[in-house]
Amino acid sequence: MGRSWKITSLFGIPILMHWTLGLLILFLIWFGYIQNFSLVQMGFTFLFIFCLFVCILLHELGHSLTAKRYGIVTRDIILSPIGGLARLERIPDNPWKEFFVALNGPVVNLILALILGLIIFVIGLPFPSAPEGKILIIDQSNFLHLLLALNVMVCIFNLIPAFPMDGGRILRALLSIKLGRVSATMYASWIGKIFATGFMLFAAWNGLFLFAIVGMFVYFMAGYEYRQVKINASLQTTKLSDILRAEFTKVFDRYQIADFLQMPKVNEEDNFLVFDEYTGQVTGSIPYLFVEEMKTDPDQLTPIRDLKSKRFGFLKPDNTILDAYNYMSEGGMAIIGIRTSEEEELLGVVDRTAIQNFITALPKHRIIP
Repeated sequence: MGRSWKITSLFGIPILMHWTLGLLILFLIWFGYIQNFSLVQMGFTFLFIFCLFVCILLHELGHSLTAKRYGIVTRDIILSPIGGLARLERIPDNPWKEFFVALNGPVVNLILALILGLIIFVIGLPFPSAPEGKILIIDQSNFLHLLLALNVMVCIFNLIPAFPMDGGRILRALLSIKLGRVSATMYASWIGKIFATGFMLFAAWNGLFLFAIVGMFVYFMAGYEYRQVKINASLQTTKLSDILRAEFTKVFDRYQIADFLQMPKVNEEDNFLVFDEYTGQVTGSIPYLFVEEMKTDPDQLTPIRDLKSKRFGFLKPDNTILDAYNYMSEGGMAIIGIRTSEEEELLGVVDRTAIQNFITALPKHRIIP
């Protein structure tokens, strides 16, 4: 996503502004200048853009607050020229929960459109006439009408049954009730690809190349979503006993860097656990980045105990790879030990490299059944 800046927090959720919004503002200033817009016209334009992004923010809050109700944290909401993105920590496993999380974004836009329509009706604003020129001038006569129309468009566009739009997730949630998450994602991805192909052909036929690019993006995301779900399903059903490394190098606290780098398998393993030589207890770890840093000065006499990471942990062999992935991510660990109980010796280790190798080796399943 690139660099974003926090502008505020709502309901405990950080609201970020992507740096490209600055480019949008500069473009609007430049466009207004070459079109000889008056200060009043420029004021209405910027006010309209501001209100539009408030509506987009409310849309993302519709997702986020629904997710919060189900105990799912939203990391942040990012606003950019192409819309908003609520980054949830996870997608609900329950189909109905996913359905309502996805649905309540477009519902917010529908409610906003109804409120704007009621305001227009109450104050008796006439329907604006079509613009005389090619440039649409925003003023007090069409401000609310345009805002209403855009909320309707955002609602309809997001209900298109294709990832990454909300409609794709709504469709997947409904199919999941009968088919299960993986099969539902396969069919939803298939439908999304059909839609994206038709959208691209229509856009190319009519010379709408920007829309053709959007269609390509939707086509790609359909396949990406299905692959991610297949990966998660594999991670949820594969036990750590299937990928643990039973033979691993033990590094002891008293070793110096030079001793460590001369160990036979130091170039075959990426991450290491550090042990106390006398008690046999794990006292730390050496992540891959630490090893690479040590290699820049291989003759150091500094002991490992002064350089090791204090981040390590243990899981059981019947835990799943997904358990390990989440556990290691939350704890910032590069490697963990596998044992059946606290008293027993380690059966082996699992590190980030082992998990990545498992994911890479997964077959690239086709989407169309």
